Amino acid sequence: MLWLYIAWLVLLVGASVAYYHQHPDRLTLYRGEPIMSPRMIERAGLAIMAVVANDFVLQQGQPTTNDLSRRTGLRGDTMNMLINLLAQEKFIVATADVPERWLPTRPAETIKISDVLHVLRTNGEQGSMTPAGLETSPSLDALFTTLETAQADAIEQRTLADLVVSAAPEACLLYTSPSPRDLSTS
Repeated sequence: MLWLYIAWLVLLVGASVAYYHQHPDRLTLYRGEPIMSPRMIERAGLAIMAVVANDFVLQQGQPTTNDLSRRTGLRGDTMNMLINLLAQEKFIVATADVPERWLPTRPAETIKISDVLHVLRTNGEQGSMTPAGLETSPSLDALFTTLETAQADAIEQRTLADLVVSAAPEACLLYTSPSPRDLSTS
């Protein structure tokens, strides 16, 4: 009976080691899913969009969820939540491949960063749990209006293509049109 117990112990420890070797993102010092700050949700969502668009523009294939997780450093559950949100809002779409691969739904130059940020920020707001449903002072409302206006002005014309171009300078060739001088010489 003791040998049976030891055999099962070896099997279960080996299975556990193999699982954590294949899924190192599941190794943490605390239990449960980490809670992301709003700032990290914005960065992670934009990072996912940038990777998907970059791979599409540079024709490097379409990333799988595991590829995105590996390249951004996000855990699987957090990654799935953000991917589902971006897919639900029609920023990305899954292919019919197994495993699913991700593509942008529109050209990168037509996806505004402000639109992606708006979706990431307002996720979960419903009913009375919106800024309009919160009783605040006029000075606080003015402060948030100023902050939102400043941010809107800063990223008004920025698109996902700006992130792709800054991540891969060689992609600039895909977004620049020929100069009139180049056209006259051909």
